[in-house]
Amino acid sequence: MLLREAEELAGHDERAALRLVDEADRLTLGAGSIPVDGLCCRWSIDLHVAYRGNVNVLAGRPARGIPLLEAALTALPSEAVASRPLATADLGGAYAMQGEVDHACALLREALAMAMAAGLPEAVTRVRAARELRLAAHGKVPAVRDLDEELRAAAALAP
Repeated sequence: MLLREAEELAGHDERAALRLVDEADRLTLGAGSIPVDGLCCRWSIDLHVAYRGNVNVLAGRPARGIPLLEAALTALPSEAVASRPLATADLGGAYAMQGEVDHACALLREALAMAMAAGLPEAVTRVRAARELRLAAHGKVPAVRDLDEELRAAAALAP
C-alpha cells in the first residue's frame, strides 16, 4: 500500500513519495524470510526497486528511473508474471519521456504481449496509458502506429 501511495504522490510531492518507498523498504527488509505455508505472497526488494524507478519517472525524472527499472527487470524472477509487464510498460514510458520513441514502443509492445499472454487487464491499461500520455505527440511515427495497431487488436481480444 505504501508503494502504491508513493506512485500516486510522485507527480506532485516527490519527497513524500520517496519517503513512502523508503518506509516500505524498511518494513520489507525487517520482515524476515517469507513463510513457506502459502499464506504470504512472494514479495522482494526487487519489486521495491521497480516502484522506486516508477516514482522517479512519475516525478518527471526518467533518467533516474530508467536504471532502477532496468535493474528491477533484470532481478525479477520469471514467475513474476504480474509485475514484469507493469515494470516494462513503466520503462517504455520513461524512454518515451527522453525522446527514444522507437525503443519506448518496443518496450510497450513487449509489455502488451506479456500482459495479453498472462491475461492482465491492469497491465494492458498501463501500456495504453503510457502510449496516450508519453507518445501523444508522436502519432505519425511508424513505431507508434504499430503500437496503436497492437493496442486495437488487444482491445478486440480483451476490451
